[in-house]
Amino acid sequence: GPQWSPQVRAEAAVCRRKWWTHLLYLNNLVYPDEKCLIQTWYLAADMQLYAAALALTLALRGRRVAVPVLGALFLLLTVICLVVAYAWHLVPTYVVHRPESVRLAYSGDASFNVLYQSPLGNATGALAGLLLAHLHHALTRSSLRIADNK
Repeated sequence: GPQWSPQVRAEAAVCRRKWWTHLLYLNNLVYPDEKCLIQTWYLAADMQLYAAALALTLALRGRRVAVPVLGALFLLLTVICLVVAYAWHLVPTYVVHRPESVRLAYSGDASFNVLYQSPLGNATGALAGLLLAHLHHALTRSSLRIADNK
């Protein structure tokens, strides 16, 4: 339609400037206000959290403190997200939109950049999964049988 050329030209210019951030999965951290392929923020945040989860898993491998450390990190990151949202007056929830309207509507929006597309805002979910995986692993290796304690 008539809006194709202006929208594609504007996004193509941003993509030419930010191509390397997509290559390194840093597009949600480096120049987060400049949106190129808005939906790829998730790939970057996910890759960053996978790298952090790998580092945590290797650091805590075979240690009894894994579950308490991950639980403490989960609580700490939850509190940090709450404090950042409160102190900066950020909106913690977003309604799902089409990618092109998100790019335009949330350009320069701190709530979107800090809480929604950053690894900080997504770390609690990743840590919850990692914590449950470590807990499951610890329980299966112990002599405690959950089925016997119903």
